Amino acid sequence: MWDMDPAWLLVPLVAGLVFFPVLGNLRPDLVAFTPSMRQYAGNWASALWAFAPGCEDKLDAVVRPCRNQVHQLQALGYEPLVAEVTMQQTAAWRSMHSQGRGLFSLLLTHVPDVDRSTVREAEFAANSVIGFNFGDGHLHDAALIAALQRRCHFAPGELVVAWVESQPIHKGIQEYQVIDAALGVVERGWWSVQDAVDA
Repeated sequence: MWDMDPAWLLVPLVAGLVFFPVLGNLRPDLVAFTPSMRQYAGNWASALWAFAPGCEDKLDAVVRPCRNQVHQLQALGYEPLVAEVTMQQTAAWRSMHSQGRGLFSLLLTHVPDVDRSTVREAEFAANSVIGFNFGDGHLHDAALIAALQRRCHFAPGELVVAWVESQPIHKGIQEYQVIDAALGVVERGWWSVQDAVDA
């Protein structure tokens, strides 16, 4: 680092390494989790997508480089049930973090028959849609859901998304949205992180 040429480049480098983590921890809505230095802390914007039975295949209306992950696993030789269980492991992993508990609570409230729905961890669902394997929830927020709706034409209740912003360092809450692809954002609110941890 000390051999940098020209030496003045060290100043913006250090400024960036300080600025983005500070801003990202105070205003996580403005900075992705990687420059905020939040990666794998279990505290970044995230979501769960709940599809009514059979409606996940409507994503095939989107021109993209690959199909839904469950179909990719089946193409690799996984039995359909094994492929589904493999995909559910990502949702189980999400539930190990406090925000996952809040997200599942929202789905239990807003999806009438959640046990019949196909619930996907949004990072994996969005990866095949956007063609980029990156977990930041800012890539699969209400704007992406609106773009999907223009292509996939979900009916109300066919795709319900529980989405949450990461916790700012100085607050004990996380702000969430519930998005119905056909109706837009149907609820906004917040939950106490401590309540989610205690659950």
